[in-house]
Amino acid sequence: MSEIKRKNNDNKVIDTESDLFDADLKGANLLGANLVGKDLTGANLEGADLNRANLSGARLWHANLRDAKLSEANLSGADFWGAKLCGAQIWNAELSGAKSLTRENFLEQKGRKTTCGIDEKGYRGAAGGYRLLKQHFLSKGRYDDVSWASFREKTMEKGLLRKNKEYLRYLACALMGLLCGWGEKPNRVILSSTVIVLLYSFLYTLLNATQALSNVSLKLWDNIYFSIVTFTTVGYGDIIPLPAALPRLLAASEGFLGAFMIGLFVFSLAKKYSAR
Repeated sequence: MSEIKRKNNDNKVIDTESDLFDADLKGANLLGANLVGKDLTGANLEGADLNRANLSGARLWHANLRDAKLSEANLSGADFWGAKLCGAQIWNAELSGAKSLTRENFLEQKGRKTTCGIDEKGYRGAAGGYRLLKQHFLSKGRYDDVSWASFREKTMEKGLLRKNKEYLRYLACALMGLLCGWGEKPNRVILSSTVIVLLYSFLYTLLNATQALSNVSLKLWDNIYFSIVTFTTVGYGDIIPLPAALPRLLAASEGFLGAFMIGLFVFSLAKKYSAR
């Protein structure tokens, strides 16, 4: 039988076999504690060390687990209804059968700012924690929560690449994050495409790189139209690039980017919504 008594930060002995309903265990050392099936409703476990603790089947309704350490803890079957887990460490925890565990458990309002997430001080551990949450949410069919956890996982992986000085992989990862949020934010593809179209429009205007078949003077709005047509690879209409190397190179590069961004948009939509 595992040890059932731990000392908290005030050196008071905590009997984990007693009633822990609404207990104040802030900062308590509960490393490896046996809390199977315990009722911890309303308990204050903020900053508590619950690494390797067994909380299987525990009731954690409205428990305060902010900044708690839950790495390698057994949380199978635990009920997290209304629990606060913002800033918690959950690396390599067992979440099979966990109940009422959603993204909402990790939300915290600080003034006008809403923070959301687990402890992100260590990129590798945080990425593993978000990966666990992603798998749990997927098993429960909570696809919006899956998208959130997946995005945060990739954000942590990006930070890890930078920390490890893997700059080429970091740049590729950062670019995908910027353009489409690693497939989780299709709206970023639309925004990025709009920026590309406008940038090329200004270049066409600045370099006087286009001409109308009717030989009329072209303005910025005409070049925006030409840029949209080129970007979407529809084909040239009554406006074409000048028969010179630079204008043709610009038009060709925009057409390539357009085809890439359209494909990226389809990929993002499929990744985000196909499982639903």
